[in-house]
Amino acid sequence: MLEIRNILVPIDFHQHSEALVDLALFITQKLGAAQTTFIHVMPQLPDYSDYKPDTLKQLEASFLAHAESKMTALMETVKGRAHGIDGVVVSGDAADAFSRMPESSPLISSSSPPMALRASKRCCSAVSRTG
Repeated sequence: MLEIRNILVPIDFHQHSEALVDLALFITQKLGAAQTTFIHVMPQLPDYSDYKPDTLKQLEASFLAHAESKMTALMETVKGRAHGIDGVVVSGDAADAFSRMPESSPLISSSSPPMALRASKRCCSAVSRTG
């Protein structure tokens, strides 16, 4: 049987996120996964030529900071519920975000499929060392 060591859970912080978190942690425990990473991808704002570039950068930074605070809050709620939980907030296209995960990421291991997962920014951690 295939050993599942790392679980990647996309999350959007909408109304069903709490149920998604509960399900992801249940699956983590049932499969005995060592690492569960929640990832939120912030879409990049389109580049409008009639706006000041600084204004768009400030707005994007504000959105990113808000997403990181939501991820930090999520990590606080899951602390102690499973081993090896962390959260990542990245900016860009959702499909491209996975291709930016660093090779050294705990999401990539020698037994993982050859899919290249990369994150541009690690946000938060809620690592539990129970038992």
